[in-house]
Amino acid sequence: MLKKLLSLLLVCTFLLSGCQKEAENHYLGNLHLSYQLKGENNQKEYEFFYGYAFRKYLAQVQNALGDDNANVLPFQLNDNINSLKDQKCTIEGYQEQSWEGYFAKQALEYYKEINALYNAAKSAQMTVTTDIEKEADAYFASIEKYCQQNNIKLDDYLHSIYGIEANKELIINQYQKITLASQYSKKLFVNPTQTEVENYYSKHQDMFDTVTIRYIAFEKNDENKKIIDAFVNQKHTENEFKAFVLKHIDESLKTYYQQTDLSLRDNLRKEDLPNYLQIPLFNNSMQKNEVKMYEGDNSYDVVMFLKREKPIYHQVNISTIYLDARETDTSSITDKQWTACQEFANELYKKLKAEDHLTLDIFHQYNQKYSDYKENNGDYEGVSKRDSNAEIEKWIYDSSRQKGDMAVLKSTHGYSIVYFIGQGEKEYYANALKAYQNEQYELQIKKLKDTIDVSI
Repeated sequence: MLKKLLSLLLVCTFLLSGCQKEAENHYLGNLHLSYQLKGENNQKEYEFFYGYAFRKYLAQVQNALGDDNANVLPFQLNDNINSLKDQKCTIEGYQEQSWEGYFAKQALEYYKEINALYNAAKSAQMTVTTDIEKEADAYFASIEKYCQQNNIKLDDYLHSIYGIEANKELIINQYQKITLASQYSKKLFVNPTQTEVENYYSKHQDMFDTVTIRYIAFEKNDENKKIIDAFVNQKHTENEFKAFVLKHIDESLKTYYQQTDLSLRDNLRKEDLPNYLQIPLFNNSMQKNEVKMYEGDNSYDVVMFLKREKPIYHQVNISTIYLDARETDTSSITDKQWTACQEFANELYKKLKAEDHLTLDIFHQYNQKYSDYKENNGDYEGVSKRDSNAEIEKWIYDSSRQKGDMAVLKSTHGYSIVYFIGQGEKEYYANALKAYQNEQYELQIKKLKDTIDVSI
């Protein structure tokens, strides 16, 4: 139920005002925060940013785990958004407070940042344009459509996520404010020289290098510990490690592991790993093919180290026409629906191929007419390895790929027609550039946020 609205960027989560009587809520109940904004009389906008923080976290989970596991959350809603106040946060550094407390603190930071940027934009004579107004109206219409498709009362959805005073007027106003703030924020991003970026990479290599490992996790018990102890702390060949995995995984998974080589984990950045694996895999202490066991909270992790490298491959830029096979975001997909979606994708592909001179602009027109995801015309810039499923990644990173190539490829919930635009920056350089810009941005935004004197 949270999928399509989750992946909207900074410009996409908004609040409300105006309810006098609290109506019954059949979605997740009416949001009642334990935290009050101090310093400004604007609790309803603060509650909006609580919902913004909550949804942003859900989007991060979806991006990290994929759509199939997006509902695997470290907390339980139990049909009540307010149940977060009774559950301990599991994020490092926040374990002493509830999930409500965590999102409340994130909300305060978003409140300060957006308002600081908005005020700076107004001081710079920037104004809400007609285009922004139209985008805001379209955004609210997408919320209405989402609720209709998933049989959720609009007020119930708004009051659960953004507070009891949430309504159309403030949602649109906040969209406009966030859009203007976002536009101004671009002025704060510096354009460093190539030398500055390379120097930044050299000083922070652990942030950008990747490792390739083989991996299997065991349940914690004495029997498994004996099995592991007999195998680790020595070097093995990769075939020996794969044989070890196949010997000890569940029988029902063996064929799948053999077909997918699932023990191989490549292009892993430090941030992709749990804390207890980050240091040993990035401090250059393990040798190639060395196997060790590391103890996690709930598992024994057996790891074979293969290599650490500077990712010099080029990111890629693509455009897509995404066709969702589902009737709603929460429904399962039948074989008949899969087939119908694939057939429609193939028909659309034939139409595209029949164009006299297919350009990216024409492809964008098809996106706006047929795609179930129209944002940014379906364009994705700077796609890295592991950003997409195996089938799409294999196709877009094929060494023979040329600008204008197209293919119909299966995705998590349907099919995508993918158009290859071309290569982007090298992976390490693109990430170092982004990190350098973000660091400089944070220094400037801190000064602006200090002008918003609020607390909770």
